[in-house]
Amino acid sequence: MTLSKSVSPAQRRRDRGEAPVFDSYGRLSRVPETGELEKIETQWADNRKVIDRLGGVLGEELSDGLSAWKRNVRRPGWEHLLARMQAGESDGIVVWHTDRLFRQPRDLEKLIELGDKGFLVASAHGTRDLSDADDRFILRIEVAHAARSSDDTSRRIRRRFVTMRANGQRTGGARPFGMPGHVILGKEQREALEAAGQERPVVSAEQVAAERQLLAEGTRDRLAGVSWAEIARRWNAAGVFTPRGNRWESDTVRRTLNRPINAGLIHHEGVVVGKVDGVDAAVDEAALAKVQASTLAARRGR
Repeated sequence: MTLSKSVSPAQRRRDRGEAPVFDSYGRLSRVPETGELEKIETQWADNRKVIDRLGGVLGEELSDGLSAWKRNVRRPGWEHLLARMQAGESDGIVVWHTDRLFRQPRDLEKLIELGDKGFLVASAHGTRDLSDADDRFILRIEVAHAARSSDDTSRRIRRRFVTMRANGQRTGGARPFGMPGHVILGKEQREALEAAGQERPVVSAEQVAAERQLLAEGTRDRLAGVSWAEIARRWNAAGVFTPRGNRWESDTVRRTLNRPINAGLIHHEGVVVGKVDGVDAAVDEAALAKVQASTLAARRGR
């Protein structure tokens, strides 16, 4: 007998008595108790134990390095999970905890819409069947709690950042040119240091001093009419490159010489909100303002 094309692969597996297929999902995050990075590979290893306990077989291992709380970012792993689920290629998804998969109720509702005929969401803490009304109810409560927790965390972080800026502290990001801080490393280098239990190296005081001198000279050169390209050529010739170790180009020089932090100013969303604490300005505020004004005028064709 020929099976109907309307029968999904998942249903065919059930009809043949085959083991269910579970995809494994991990999301890069930190352990709340320790602050340590919880690696995706570790989550996958735990997920495989759950799959074995459920008598299933591993489908695909999926991951995203972005928070499930952020609304406006694409999560390729999540999108691929939905595509496999819709095509009937998997019977369920295994995660370390549901908050690794959902932080927004709309994500859960999308999964419920696709899995109302039967789809398992499993973890080391239990298993929920999307075809079961009680399980859907419990999942909705769990996701609502996760969303509330994320919102509370976001508010605390915003308040802390406001306080840090007012006290002259930077709120994160890569080290700006001319400022002290850690050497910017690639992903593999960071992971190697983390595996070895070592801290990221700090940029030497001599390098910071050389960068600050170039900022002062570059500002004077620009106000004297020297082109961005010529300043880039001079900086490259001096052997002082960008914080990421790249050679200078016209655009990177222009962006660097227009930064308020060169004059010791902290800005947020285009507004100066404080001054950097403990670090002298490399450039006079008036000189920085002239560079910014000339750059803006050039963009407007004046």
